[in-house]
Amino acid sequence: MLLQEGEKSSSDLLFFRLPFSVLQEGPASKRVKMKWHSYFLSILSAAAFANALIGHEQCVSFTSGANAGFPIVSGGNAAPIYISASDSPSVHRALKDFVSDIGKVSGKTPQIFNTTSFAGLKPKSKPIIVGTVAALKPILGNSTADTIQGLEGKWESYVGKVVKNPLPGVPEAYVLLGSDRRAVIYGLYELSEQSGVSPWYWWADVPIQKHSSIFASTCQHGSPSVKYRGIFINDEQPAIQSWAQEKFTNGTGQPFNHQFYEHVFELILRLKGNYLWPGTMPYVIRVSE
Repeated sequence: MLLQEGEKSSSDLLFFRLPFSVLQEGPASKRVKMKWHSYFLSILSAAAFANALIGHEQCVSFTSGANAGFPIVSGGNAAPIYISASDSPSVHRALKDFVSDIGKVSGKTPQIFNTTSFAGLKPKSKPIIVGTVAALKPILGNSTADTIQGLEGKWESYVGKVVKNPLPGVPEAYVLLGSDRRAVIYGLYELSEQSGVSPWYWWADVPIQKHSSIFASTCQHGSPSVKYRGIFINDEQPAIQSWAQEKFTNGTGQPFNHQFYEHVFELILRLKGNYLWPGTMPYVIRVSE
């Protein structure tokens, strides 16, 4: 479901069967929450996706100093973020999640500049530049030539680092480059998670950690060792169907609509997954949605 056009399937596949069984009231919200079977704990899938398959070294810190890194939020100010208007809509969506996450953590929400031209930029503070190689290569040119060369043609690989003079009039920026759209998304969600927002913040009410300052150092990951990583939603009736119908419809509509899958897809991507195997019922996924 999350493959790019033209990509082929592979035997290099891992998925987790995640059955839903018991409905209970969530402790931190008024939503009705779902409880996994004890032998398929959410921690299992989180650990499998985020650590075993595409684990990451720490690249976010919260204390200022000579080696603190690039200031995403510092001194009560958030760095502005620039993205090409021509980049993938999925990258734009993940960036909106990222700035929302940073706002929830620090109380300061970065401003997004969705631009068609990077010429003549004069940001008031050091900016963050985000995008795919395809979108940023014509813009950044020689300033990131080595990084771009190392990413081109790779599968889900990204690099985030401080770059000197990435653009005329911009002496320094934190540039997050991805070989493809999912690579950028993974990089953004990795920074979000390390900043204090768990991938399970919505589904499991994991509290968001609070920090007044957030700094990013070099953050990178090559192609994952397992190419396709995903989940199979099982036991969809009656538990998850009844829950989805109550929460995403008027009680009688199609339960597995785009609102439901928006949260499912976001969770998969935050866990660095790229594959969904829907349940077997004919109404579990609708092409029209």
